[in-house]
Amino acid sequence: MSEGKVQQKQQARRAEIVAAAQRCFAEKGLHGASVADIAREAGLSVGQLYRIFASKEAIIEAVVSEIVHA
Repeated sequence: MSEGKVQQKQQARRAEIVAAAQRCFAEKGLHGASVADIAREAGLSVGQLYRIFASKEAIIEAVVSEIVHA
């Protein structure tokens, strides 16, 4: 797979996780939604999610950034 396609796939996966996190946070709140909940909502394993985001805090930052720049 070319470098550009890999980056596009990673960006798409990241966007899917952010959207899943938004849904989880809306339903359960920031403290109530776990990384496992977000991974499940995104259709990923927890390990796959952690390959893209290092922590729950990083996911929260991405969600806030998405909202601010929308």
